[in-house]
Amino acid sequence: MNTSQKILARYFKVPATEIVYLKAVLESYEGMALMRTISRGRPEAWIELLIAEDFKDYIHQVIESLKQEITFIEITAQELPEPDHPERTLL
Repeated sequence: MNTSQKILARYFKVPATEIVYLKAVLESYEGMALMRTISRGRPEAWIELLIAEDFKDYIHQVIESLKQEITFIEITAQELPEPDHPERTLL
C-alpha cells in the first residue's frame, strides 16, 4: 500500500474456520487490503480489515461476493474487546 494514502479500518466477525481462506483471498488483491485477526479461539473470529481508501469500493464488492460463501457480520470498533481483555489477542 502507498503509505501516503488514507487507510480505512472495518471490523467483522467471521467463522474462525474461515480465517486462512479469507486472508488468502483478501491479500491476493495486493496493496488493496490487509487483514488482521484480533481475536480467535471461539466459533467466530474478530478481524480488522485495513483498506486503502482508493480501493474501498472494490474491496466492498469483494466482501459482498465472499458473503455468498462466508458469514460476515460487520461490527464497530467499540464492540471489540479492550486491548487488555483476555479475548483480544492481536495476531
